[in-house]
Amino acid sequence: MRGLLGRVFGWDARETDRADRSYLHHLTPALRARSRVEPGTPDGPFRVLYVLDRESLAELQNATVHAFLSAALVPTPGGYRLYWAVYVKPVSWLTPFYMALIEPFRRWIVYPSIFRRLAKAWRNTAWD
Repeated sequence: MRGLLGRVFGWDARETDRADRSYLHHLTPALRARSRVEPGTPDGPFRVLYVLDRESLAELQNATVHAFLSAALVPTPGGYRLYWAVYVKPVSWLTPFYMALIEPFRRWIVYPSIFRRLAKAWRNTAWD
C-alpha cells in the first residue's frame, strides 16, 4: 500500500533520493574498507551504509523521511541480543504528519512481521 501511495503522490521519485543528503560521505575510509557490503549498495528501498560482522546501518530517502535502519547483534551469557532501531530525520513539513499517520501500521503490522522473519531466520541459522 505504501508503494502505491508513494507512486501516486510522487513521494518516492528518484529526485527525492539525493546523493548530497546521503550519509555515505560521512563514512571513514577505514569503515568503508571493513564493510562486508559495498557502501551505497541498494538493499530493497534502502541504501547500505555499512555491514560489519554484527552491526549494520542503511538509509532510505524520499519525500516523507530520511530514515536509518540500524542493527547490532551483541553476545550475551545466554546467547545474543539484537538491537534494532529505525531513526527518522524530517525532510519537510510532511514528515511529522506522515509519521503520525503510519504509526499504527508500523507498530501493529510492519514491525511484528519483520521480527517474525528475523526470528525464523535466526532459528534456521547456526551462529558461532
